[in-house]
Amino acid sequence: MTDQPNVHPDDLAVDRFAADMKRKLATARAKGRSGWDNPDRCTVEYLAELLVDHMQKTNIWNHVDLANFAMMLHLRGADPAIWADALAAVFREFREDARD
Repeated sequence: MTDQPNVHPDDLAVDRFAADMKRKLATARAKGRSGWDNPDRCTVEYLAELLVDHMQKTNIWNHVDLANFAMMLHLRGADPAIWADALAAVFREFREDARD
C-alpha cells in the first residue's frame, strides 16, 4: 500500500479517502450543488437529513457521500446528536405511514 518510507498506513488511507471525497464534491459542484457551508442556504438539520437519507443507498460511492456529509456537519460545528434527531424523524415518519 505504500512506497513512501515511514508513512503510516492510516495516513495513506486517509489521504486516499480524502481524494475520493474531493472527487465526489467536485462532481456535485459540476451539477450545480453548493452552499453546504452557508447557514443561510443550508441548515445543519438539512445536512443531517441528507446524511440519514443516504444511509439506505447502496451505490459504490455511498461511503464517500456519507463521509462528505459528516465532514460538512463537523465543519459547521453541528452537535453530533443531530444525526440521532434526523434518524428519529425518519422512524416517526415510518411509524406514521404504517398507521395509515
